[in-house]
Amino acid sequence: MEFADELDLDLAWRKTKRDFGHYMNSFVSTPYVIDILDRRQDQWLADLRERLADQNDGNNEAGGSQYEPRAPRIIDVPKSQYHLRPASVLHIEDTVVYSALMLILYDDIRETISWSAGSRRFSHVLYEDKAEDNRWQTFERDHWQDMEDEKIRLAQEYDYVLETDVSGFYENIDIERAISVIREMTGQTAVAMELWELLDTWAEPRKRGVPQGYGPSDIIAEAYLDSIDRRLANYDLNHLRFNDDFFVFCGNHDEAIRAQNLLEKWFRAMGLNMKAGKTEIRDADTAQVDYEEPQSIFRELREQIEEPREDEQSAPPQATSSYGKGSTPPAAAPYDGEEDDGEEGGSTLINEEALEQAYQEHIENVAFDDLPRHLFRYIINHLGNANNHVAIEYCQEYIRQGRPDVRRIIYKYFDDLSEVPTIADELARDIANNRLRYAYHEFVLMRWFFESDFSSPEIRHAARKTLDQDGLLEARDYAIAILGEFGDYSDWENIEMRYTQEIRPTSRAVMAYALRNFEPRHRDSFYSRIDDSHHITRMAIEAANEDA
Repeated sequence: MEFADELDLDLAWRKTKRDFGHYMNSFVSTPYVIDILDRRQDQWLADLRERLADQNDGNNEAGGSQYEPRAPRIIDVPKSQYHLRPASVLHIEDTVVYSALMLILYDDIRETISWSAGSRRFSHVLYEDKAEDNRWQTFERDHWQDMEDEKIRLAQEYDYVLETDVSGFYENIDIERAISVIREMTGQTAVAMELWELLDTWAEPRKRGVPQGYGPSDIIAEAYLDSIDRRLANYDLNHLRFNDDFFVFCGNHDEAIRAQNLLEKWFRAMGLNMKAGKTEIRDADTAQVDYEEPQSIFRELREQIEEPREDEQSAPPQATSSYGKGSTPPAAAPYDGEEDDGEEGGSTLINEEALEQAYQEHIENVAFDDLPRHLFRYIINHLGNANNHVAIEYCQEYIRQGRPDVRRIIYKYFDDLSEVPTIADELARDIANNRLRYAYHEFVLMRWFFESDFSSPEIRHAARKTLDQDGLLEARDYAIAILGEFGDYSDWENIEMRYTQEIRPTSRAVMAYALRNFEPRHRDSFYSRIDDSHHITRMAIEAANEDA
């Protein structure tokens, strides 16, 4: 790669850590690896830069020393109505390179698409300074609220609104077209071609789609739809967009039909399809009622549930974290995105009686398929803040049935309850007894158990079951980590025997570090026998020896 020295690998690593370290960002993660790499950041980033440079001069005398992107694994992540999202699991090194390439392109793309930010486009609004934060984008919930307010305003001005979105947007982006768009926006042909090589490797065999759950992919997606935003504006059609959800406001029914037909043609030309089941031309007055209803419900609930503290006026603003869970200021509207919604409730007292009434009225007897997702999030967040257990059984069954939002339930509700160890044990028994519908939920629970240092017999038994099953590899990694921390000698010997069967370097690194608690001579003997030619395995052994 001729411009390897220009890559800001340090900033790319910071953003990658944020994506992998935050429970609502990347779909999966691996224990220990971020910390192991972080300890030797300068060393492995320098090695990565050298291998990237070797791509350009063809130097491969060391035997495979050049950087080569690896094909991702595809996992199934549950969505609503039992649909499955095909999520790509990228190697962490590839994610850093992906981020580093996007950092070069970032300023030009941001400048090109900034015309629509906050007026027509409300998703993935980028920081003016890409180094300002470990996030790629400013906090989305604020922009979601702005769009909701604008929808109500425009529904008052127009007679009809076309609502539609794209079917399987990320997985159907035409890579060649996307690269052409990026080249036109940035003039960075060499960087764009390197980006194409990455995306092309990851898109086998269809040669379409960008991996979801990664900041650079969100930027590509916004650049891809920028021409649609411009065409709508050029046709004097007033529209709003959040991700691939479009709202086009029209003066009459014929204009709305025309807008729908135009979008269908434009989507088709870009290799995309309009989602028929979510496309509707609506009377604006009826739509306005629906747009205002969540706002009015939330206003009413806030008045009933949230009681300002006496010292709220004088309290200093709480700092926000850009890495890990962190806390963010509460916003005023239901937010339906995937980013952490920030409902911490730190500046309010909770009226628990009103909160329980809200749960009973809006959640308790509602079928999972009919659950108002944004309202559900709001209520369980506040139940967690209040240490209120009324929704535990409902949420446990919700997880067993394979519904989405499991990460939010765990980290924003269960994690805040005093009964959390008991809840964890019950969910561990669900794993052991194969009561979970999807393997992905087993992974989410295993990660939570490990991060929370749960070590009961039920947790250890669930980890052993997970290790013996053909589930997600990342779930097995966390099971190994749990048994490495809290298991007994038989567990460690089992992990040792499995090592030679494992081919993934990251999983081998997890095993190597997890076995640092072995008796010293046994541990040293094990480390001396294993192949440490891969840098992540070698660094895991070094970290294990330091921490043993």
